[in-house]
Amino acid sequence: MATGIAPVPQDAEVLTRHIKAVGLFLKADMMGACQVPETAYYSHDKQGNPIEVKYRNAVLVVMRKESFAIRASTGSDWMGDPISFQAYQHLGMVAETMANYIRRLGWDASAQYGPSFVDRYSVLIPPLLLAAGIGEVSRAGIILNPYLGLAYKAAVILTNMPLVPDKPIDFGLQSFCQECKICARNCPSKAISMGDKIMYNGYQTWKLDTRRCASFNFTNQNGTMCNRCVKSCPWTNPPTWPHNLVRRLVMRSRLAQRIAIRAADLLGLGNDHPDQKWWFDMEYIDDVIKSRQ
Repeated sequence: MATGIAPVPQDAEVLTRHIKAVGLFLKADMMGACQVPETAYYSHDKQGNPIEVKYRNAVLVVMRKESFAIRASTGSDWMGDPISFQAYQHLGMVAETMANYIRRLGWDASAQYGPSFVDRYSVLIPPLLLAAGIGEVSRAGIILNPYLGLAYKAAVILTNMPLVPDKPIDFGLQSFCQECKICARNCPSKAISMGDKIMYNGYQTWKLDTRRCASFNFTNQNGTMCNRCVKSCPWTNPPTWPHNLVRRLVMRSRLAQRIAIRAADLLGLGNDHPDQKWWFDMEYIDDVIKSRQ
């Protein structure tokens, strides 16, 4: 960290625009900013040490998962983890670079990224995604972005740099998910609810059965993880102009939502496409490489 603040504008609006542009320059797909509520902090780390509420601002970095790999994956292959870790790898580079840059400007910063089991997080990411307007809570229990769907990973840079927070968004997802249920029908572990919202921890939401989801992912003998909810979600379609046109209509009209859901069913979103598979499913056991094809 620099010994003093760099001779740059101190205006929060200017700094927010600048730091978001830095993230986009480093090839992030989307950026956001928000304040960090105390409720977003974990109380203790994995060693049992209390976590200090040190930062009040956060920069959100969003990275798209590779759509062509998601479309070709089935959930019963060895591509589930690589799809996520490819995004985590890029996120790590961007988040660490940005945190280091902020420190060089004279403010403190901490990069938070990677899969949930790593000992790197002092905050929960989903509340910050909501606060920064990245998306809404979906039936699948994941924060859904209107242009990336569920096919993304996110990192956070906690900082004391002055920032102008973004605002939460409402693009009609709650009514869409209430009718859609495509992700629930495609969930092999039946962890995603087919029913209505329930009250959970003081919030009305669709409660994901996280134990059932995790148990399937970690005991799946035919592959790594799953991604079926990501693959089947209508919002995960790539950002081509026809799909973006449908997105804009769906955000504005309940009738358009019903038509889009029906079209997604007819088009078979979530269907397998074995002809698009480009990787080799291999196992390395006792110094012997075996094919799982």
